[in-house]
Amino acid sequence: MQPCVLIVDDEELIRWALRDALHRAGLRVLEASDGESALSLLDTTRDPVDLVLLDLKLPGMNGVSVLQSLRASGRSCKVILMSALGTEADVREAGKLEAAEFVSKPFKIDEVVSLVRRALMVND
Repeated sequence: MQPCVLIVDDEELIRWALRDALHRAGLRVLEASDGESALSLLDTTRDPVDLVLLDLKLPGMNGVSVLQSLRASGRSCKVILMSALGTEADVREAGKLEAAEFVSKPFKIDEVVSLVRRALMVND
C-alpha cells in the first residue's frame, strides 16, 4: 500500500497543488482545511496517515496546537510544517514536538514533494 499524506491548509489552491503533485508521485492523499477537521479525519479514517503536511497558521486551532494534539494522542506520524508567518518560537516548539521539517511559503511544489518522499523514504 502506498504511503498516505494528510494535507492541512486553509488555502484551497495550496491543497489542490500539493494533492495533484503528491498523487502524481504515487502517494495517497487526504485533505483538511483546518486543525479540528484534520484531527477528526485522523480519528475516523481507515487509512493510516504516514505524514502530515501542516500549515502553521490555521483558522481556529493553529498548527502547533494540532501537532501537540497529535503527539498527546500517541500518533507518531511524521509532520512537515508550512508557513509564511511562522515565528521563531513556533519553529522551536515544533522542533520540540518532533516536526520533521519546516517549509517557508511560498515554496516550490516539487521541493515539498521531494521533502515528503525523503521523510517517507519513498524511492522514485
